[in-house]
Amino acid sequence: MITGYWVSSIKLNALFGIAIFIEVIWLLRLHRANQFRRERPLNEHSLAVLGTQTGDDLESFIKKHRIRELVKYGNEIRWVGCSVHSPPCPINYYVNKLGLNTPPCCLEHMKDLCFAVDQALTELAVPHWIDGGTLLGVIREAGHFLAWEDDVDISFMLEDSTSWDPFVSELTFKLTQHDYTVRSSSEDRPIYIYYTPPTRWLYGLEQHRYRGEIRVDLIGNRVAESYGQKVMERPLLKGAMPQTERGRYGVPVDMIMPTSETELLGKMVSCPRDSDAYLRTLYGNYTEVEYTYVDNQVACSRKNIDEAGDPELAVKLGI
Repeated sequence: MITGYWVSSIKLNALFGIAIFIEVIWLLRLHRANQFRRERPLNEHSLAVLGTQTGDDLESFIKKHRIRELVKYGNEIRWVGCSVHSPPCPINYYVNKLGLNTPPCCLEHMKDLCFAVDQALTELAVPHWIDGGTLLGVIREAGHFLAWEDDVDISFMLEDSTSWDPFVSELTFKLTQHDYTVRSSSEDRPIYIYYTPPTRWLYGLEQHRYRGEIRVDLIGNRVAESYGQKVMERPLLKGAMPQTERGRYGVPVDMIMPTSETELLGKMVSCPRDSDAYLRTLYGNYTEVEYTYVDNQVACSRKNIDEAGDPELAVKLGI
């Protein structure tokens, strides 16, 4: 109504009205979601990273970047985190742009989701293993996720006789029992398993670019012949994985099968038979810390903490 006094165009006024309506709905969504958030403590490593990135001026940092999740009670700092009834924290913004650790609530949800998928695949008798950055975190960080983890990577193997659609149907049935959302299209694409349902199209850009999604990327593999060798072949590239004869990507079968087990946050999960060789194939010297998707400036400022030279400090901080 106010713009009507200044703008004579009916179409432009209608556009203003639509924009205001969307903004109001967005604010109402956030207000409702905030009612379901819960406070969680930050571990010592997260506090150390936070202190480095804020320059020990936490209040100015919070105000400048509008970080509503951080609250301070005297000398104690806590995180007012997301739940299944609220959107995830702005992981992409906080982790990639500000150089903070993944919020404790999001890591907890990733853990629950990872364990649920691992259990479902085990019940279906489908060989599977944690992969990519998830495996890297477990092996390099002594059974933890990477401090800046933004999703969970799991791969699985299908026998030649196994049909894709029945497998997806059975997996979906098991995971929807836990209120998780499963999205799949074809065997050449990942199966995405979400902790909360993906945001509808109107707010999809906000979710993808700003918040991120708490999910498992589940990649299918089949045994194939490539240049006279049996390989575990997948349709999508991961790290520096070699290309196969068919133009896909894979590693020798005996690098993965039979799968082994490793500890992730107190629970045993499946992993490749030779995780060290597998990670070296994907990432080279994976013991060196690299910051994929994290802005260079904030990565440099946290580097000394992540590469703590004191073994006792490394154990204490969980890195």
